[in-house]
Amino acid sequence: MAKSKATLYVAGVTFLGFVCFALASVAIGIPYWGYYDSPSGGYDFDRGYFGPFKVCKQLAYNREKCGTDVSKFRLSSAIFISGIFAILCCCVLGIFCILSVIQIAMISSREKVVMSYTSLVMTKMVLALVGGKLTEMMMKWNLTL
Repeated sequence: MAKSKATLYVAGVTFLGFVCFALASVAIGIPYWGYYDSPSGGYDFDRGYFGPFKVCKQLAYNREKCGTDVSKFRLSSAIFISGIFAILCCCVLGIFCILSVIQIAMISSREKVVMSYTSLVMTKMVLALVGGKLTEMMMKWNLTL
């Protein structure tokens, strides 16, 4: 009974890890981190949205133009650095997911796969702490700027 509970727990953690990895990858890839709007109207009205590495300007007739220099709006260094931290967190989460699959294989076969079980669990714990610390640093960086 204990083996099936451990397997279910690790499978749940692995599933949650893969869901978080997919959401993080999409959040990094799609430039919808925020919206901007020029405060004054007129002929030079500027509106659009941005991500960590790209700005998209909304044009007339539901058209968009995306790139780095398409608008008067410029990304702050905090957004760019947050994007770097998000990529690092996503890489850490990807490694965590791979190790979770290896852990399921170890529990199922009761044999050593790639590394010992203790070192695998400790590595996963360290990766979880590193991911949490990177997220904390990203949040502090955004709040200070």
